[in-house]
Amino acid sequence: MARLFVSYSRLDNKFASKLVEELRKSGHIVWHDISSVQGGQAWVREINDNIRDSDVFIPILSPNSTSSQWVLKETLLALGLKKQIVPLMWRHTQIPIHLVDLHYIDFQGGFTAQAQQSLVEALPPVPRMAVGPAKRRDTKHAINMDIVNVYDSETTGRVIRTLAWGDEVVVLNVTQRYVKIRMPQKLLKPDGIFQVGSVTGFIRPAAASSLKPSDLIITKSDDHVLKIDLLDLAPGEGAVIETPRGHVILVDGGETQFFARYLAGRYPETCRENPKDIDSIVVTHGDADHFAGLTKMFESETNVNASNRFFMRPLRVYHNGLVKRPSRTRAVERREEQALLGNTHKLADGTIVTGLVEKLIAMPDQEMNAPFRDWKAALSHYQERHPINFRRLRRGDDDAFNFLADESIQVEVLGPITTRVRGKEGLEFLVEETSGPIGDPDFLHPETRRATSLSANQTINSHAVNFRLSYGNFRFLYLGALGNRVSRTLVAAHEYRELDLRSEILKVPHHGATNLSPEFLRAVSPVVSIVTGGHQEERFHFHPSATLMGRLTRHSRVKEPLIVVMPLLGYFEPIGVVKNPTRKASFFAYRRAVFAILRIRTDGNRMVVYHDTAYPGIKQAYAYKLDSLDDTVPVPIRSA
Repeated sequence: MARLFVSYSRLDNKFASKLVEELRKSGHIVWHDISSVQGGQAWVREINDNIRDSDVFIPILSPNSTSSQWVLKETLLALGLKKQIVPLMWRHTQIPIHLVDLHYIDFQGGFTAQAQQSLVEALPPVPRMAVGPAKRRDTKHAINMDIVNVYDSETTGRVIRTLAWGDEVVVLNVTQRYVKIRMPQKLLKPDGIFQVGSVTGFIRPAAASSLKPSDLIITKSDDHVLKIDLLDLAPGEGAVIETPRGHVILVDGGETQFFARYLAGRYPETCRENPKDIDSIVVTHGDADHFAGLTKMFESETNVNASNRFFMRPLRVYHNGLVKRPSRTRAVERREEQALLGNTHKLADGTIVTGLVEKLIAMPDQEMNAPFRDWKAALSHYQERHPINFRRLRRGDDDAFNFLADESIQVEVLGPITTRVRGKEGLEFLVEETSGPIGDPDFLHPETRRATSLSANQTINSHAVNFRLSYGNFRFLYLGALGNRVSRTLVAAHEYRELDLRSEILKVPHHGATNLSPEFLRAVSPVVSIVTGGHQEERFHFHPSATLMGRLTRHSRVKEPLIVVMPLLGYFEPIGVVKNPTRKASFFAYRRAVFAILRIRTDGNRMVVYHDTAYPGIKQAYAYKLDSLDDTVPVPIRSA
């Protein structure tokens, strides 16, 4: 199925309308201008947006169109955007110079079988979908629009769920008015036990739309949408990356059970006998607010509420190799700071951590702090289900993600950046960075910040796993945390063209956000910046700072950058006055009613970013057209 733009002179309207009708019958989505007024700003913007959003541009050639200034403007825009152009000769005319190198399809004899067949062969193929009941009971499809409301009846009804581009559904029936679908859902039985069930609904085009019901869906085999979900887990964060062919990558997991709850809802079919295969878990660094929630996933398997259980089978676990030791020894003596990360090697100008760990489950318990011991125990259980490939990542280990190569998805590992000491690989033991108040010029220039003593916490964060994912013209830069020196090293490598930081979407780290210097952000030049939450304790800088927000706005490549502050997307519901039995005092309490979830969908040529509240209806959604010339343009949301 292709999105077609038909360019024509209004004097050829009869032929154009017939052509559009035939193209829609064949399954394509077609846009052509049928308004009676030309030249207004809204009209020009609609023309521009639809050409940018099209896959194929079809100019109808005739004496009328070759003398039309609007057809000329539309054609030149399509050429500039490098669209596929398929000219149709309707009435003999001299071919415009900008189209002389293109083969035209001859329709001068009308809609002959030969002319129509030539046009079919010139256009992208259309997946065939019969109108009527699905031939197989379970016919898997995916949503082919940006946002689609699901109704409880085939006519009006109420909205029971909102689906988005790439969401999988089972098609039960396709009619001229609607598509009947089935979606998985956990159901509560009368005996109080949850079981995997389903809910049936109806999707349909808007009454004023030129779409057909079958335009709203596409067969799963023809779906090429990459899905990325980012969750603000307060504290910490997590991400799920799911490819068109079903590869799943988890990045971090927060500190609490929230990530497990989310995954239990997203994959309701999992059970002990049918765990979800996770192709890779990436632990960016060893702070508990980034990985302790992964341990909660294993604990969820015995949750008293079956709807909160999530069973998985991780195939790979990637990390940065730094494992925190207990803060005290068996003799209850407090460890020195440089002993908290294992063996080190002292140099004249610094200290290198050489005690890097590859296979976490092979490390003695007494050499791990409590969160790492719990994570090791969970991994040992997962190892019984399937052998896990443990790997310590470093910059350049792109081959770790070769399992995505068959889908043309590339992941570049940008950190941590290692060094070698006497034949051993290590990571620099860093010192705690301090900065003055916002008015202090040093605050704006991380390279001039004052250094104090060695810091295990600074070292673990600054050597986080950072990566850049590419899919077609889409680039996503994920920063688990960012150290000052790492930031400067990556900018230098970008300037020397050793790597490319430029990305449409930037996931801002909550630790090290102040290291996003103007030079770094100019290199990335993000269209969308996603700011996750973090600790708001006295010992942490308030995040996000006003300085950071200003930089993100200033150094975007577009006039109106999208900056999403994840904590603002969540919602806390008031409970009322609650008594604290320990302190014998009362306080006004709130509970988290809606988690902050931002969803990203892309096929490599188009990108949709939207906020999912878990309730029907999408309040915030944004779409962009991407191309190989690095031109990122906002386009209208396709909804039904």
